[in-house]
Amino acid sequence: EAYWGGGYKELISSLSEVSADYSEVIMDRPNYSPYIYFLFYQKTDPAKFQKEVIRYPEDKEGFQHVKKLSGIIFKPILWAEDILVPNRLLVSWAESTPPSATNSAILIDKDIFLALNNQFGETFGLQVGDIIKRRIIKTIKLNNGQDYFYLIEVKRIPQGTPFTL
Repeated sequence: EAYWGGGYKELISSLSEVSADYSEVIMDRPNYSPYIYFLFYQKTDPAKFQKEVIRYPEDKEGFQHVKKLSGIIFKPILWAEDILVPNRLLVSWAESTPPSATNSAILIDKDIFLALNNQFGETFGLQVGDIIKRRIIKTIKLNNGQDYFYLIEVKRIPQGTPFTL
């Protein structure tokens, strides 16, 4: 089932319900061409697709993977970096998601703050003492019950605000 697009219909329905709550939605594995399922299930007009799509440069086989479409960024998730940027929703395959991304938090100290600024050229409104919380907000399962996709929220908790994981 996983090889035949299992889980995508529910994934796309779930994303349509929550994606507006985040400044970015990032989906892992652009080389798997997940955008095709978005085109199909959202019944995207081909002319609209051609007008809006942003592609990666051609790969060695001459194929251009989709980089951005309908507000979704298709890129490899760099776990050490991408789970530090608040107000994002990460979409990943369950089997390749590190446990540290699914239900954890990290205190933004001076070193992390400077690393964010060096890496991205901005600090995303974070301050030293803030907490970045990561948690799964939705699990998409295959028909056999196996976890297939995770929707992972990356959220800023301001310094001094109580929270739970």
